[in-house]
Amino acid sequence: MPTRYLKPGICDSSSIDSVSPEAERLYYRLLVNVDDFGRMDARLPIIKARCFPLKEEMKSSVIEKWLKELAESGLTLVYICMDEPFLQFTKWDNKPRASESKFPAFDDTCIQMYTDVPLTETVTVTKTVTETPDVQAVVPIFDFWKETFNHPKSLLDDNRKRRIKAALKMGYTVDDLKGAITGCSLTPHNMGDNDRGQRYDGLNVILKDADNIDRFIANAGSPPKSKPKPSGNDPFDKLCSQLGVVPYDQYPEWDDPLISKALFKAGSWMEFSRMLEKKQKYEFRPKFLEAYKSLGG
Repeated sequence: MPTRYLKPGICDSSSIDSVSPEAERLYYRLLVNVDDFGRMDARLPIIKARCFPLKEEMKSSVIEKWLKELAESGLTLVYICMDEPFLQFTKWDNKPRASESKFPAFDDTCIQMYTDVPLTETVTVTKTVTETPDVQAVVPIFDFWKETFNHPKSLLDDNRKRRIKAALKMGYTVDDLKGAITGCSLTPHNMGDNDRGQRYDGLNVILKDADNIDRFIANAGSPPKSKPKPSGNDPFDKLCSQLGVVPYDQYPEWDDPLISKALFKAGSWMEFSRMLEKKQKYEFRPKFLEAYKSLGG
């Protein structure tokens, strides 16, 4: 944790003087816990653990009261971003050592907490901020994903909300993200045409990062082709075809005698059978084909 220095100006600061001594104490303890950008996690259990580690009797409700004092005095800003609370010191002139904060900055997609407006107005303001275009777009994008991949029972949990909001915040439009979802549905590998026969169609895959989103958007316009099915003439395919046919303690026979010789040169039948069973056959393929080719195959 970097060293923080207090300046003499705190003694005649009207903002600090406006809060209770207890809230001022919290202010100084927060000061030594925020990151280089003046931000930190504002969940009450986290603040209690960081600022008052030895005061077991300290109640979260009391900390929240002081936190509200600091926010209403303008010393700090507490806000909800992607369903999590964060704190920002409003007057922060420290030169950061890190290139970026791991905590999100306050912007127009966030909801400010502990404002000094009346309760009725707070409800109105919160509702207005909550219903930004980005937030309104989350459900339609999620519904499009459910329909595209036939996941009718899937729920819009916090992780999926965060994925969609993060993609929108990067600058992608609703149509862009729908295009990425469509592109994933047209990508054979993600639809199960892979060694494991498993589908990779989750939003955590599609919206993982900008590279994935761009790739799937491109696939929507120009879908990749499926890998050709084995013809049966490839010596490695013949080797693989013995899985489940011949037990470990029996040695199979092939029409091509070089297969047996190449197998012995590259390893053993038992070793390869076990790799097949663990779905690791393609780790053996280069070694086998090299041996097969060296024997004149």
